[in-house]
Amino acid sequence: AIIYFIVPREAGTPLYSHFLGLIAFWGTAFFYTGVGAHHLLWAPIPYWLKTIAVAESFAMIIPVLAFFFNIWLTMRGNWGRLRSSVPLLYIITGWAAYIVVSFQGSDEALRGMNELTHFTQYVPGHAHLALLFFGASTLIGALYYAIPRIYKCELFSTRMAKAQYAIYSIGFLAFFLGFLIAGLIQGSSWVHLGLPVWVVLPALRPFMALRIMGGVLLVISFVMFAYNIVATVIARRPVSAPTTEAPMARALAPAPELAEEA
Repeated sequence: AIIYFIVPREAGTPLYSHFLGLIAFWGTAFFYTGVGAHHLLWAPIPYWLKTIAVAESFAMIIPVLAFFFNIWLTMRGNWGRLRSSVPLLYIITGWAAYIVVSFQGSDEALRGMNELTHFTQYVPGHAHLALLFFGASTLIGALYYAIPRIYKCELFSTRMAKAQYAIYSIGFLAFFLGFLIAGLIQGSSWVHLGLPVWVVLPALRPFMALRIMGGVLLVISFVMFAYNIVATVIARRPVSAPTTEAPMARALAPAPELAEEA
C-alpha cells in the first residue's frame, strides 16, 4: 500500500493499472496462505500439505508479476526522478527487493533447491532480504515522505539521506552475500560431499566476517536515518517557496484588463 501510494505521487503520474493492483492483492491473499509450509518439506507433516505449499509458492508468481509490471509501467519515463526524490529512491529499492525475494521464495519451493539450502544460512539470508531490503527500504522511504509533510518542513539533509542510501545498499549487499555464499557452501558440502557439519564450519569464517562488516554499515546507515528524521522534526526548516510561477497557474490567471474591470 505504501508503494502504491508514494510511487504515483513522487513520479507525478497516475498508477498504471487499478486492475493489475487487484490481481496483485487478491492473488497474494489467496496464494500466500500456504506458502510457509515449503520450509517444512523435510518435516513430518502430511505430504498433501507439502504439495499445496509448493503449488502456491509457484502460483505467487502471478501476483508478483502483476505488482512488478504495475510499478514498472507507472515509472516508465520517470526514472530520472530517482535522482531528485529521496523517498522514491528508497521506495523503488523496496519494490525491487520484494520482486527478488518473492522469486527467491518460489525457487526455494523446488524440492531439489530446498534440499540444498534448507537448514543453511541461505534461509536466514532470504528472510533478511525480506525484512531489511524490502521492509526497511519501504519504511524509510515512507518516513522520508511523511515526516516533512506532517510538520510542513523540509527534510533536514537530502545529502545525508543519499549518503545513507549508499552505505545502506553496500552494507546490505555484503550482509546478504555473506548469508548466500555461506548457505550454498553448507548445502553443497552436506548434500553432495556428505561432510559433517563441523568440518564445514572453518570454510564459513570469511563469509561470517563479510556479514559483520555489512552489518556494521547497516547500523551506521540506520543511525544516520534516525539522526536525519529527529533533526528534521527539531529544526523544522520552512519549505522554500518556488522561484517561478507554475505554468498552469499562469494559464488560469485572468488577464490584467479583466482583473481591472472586475
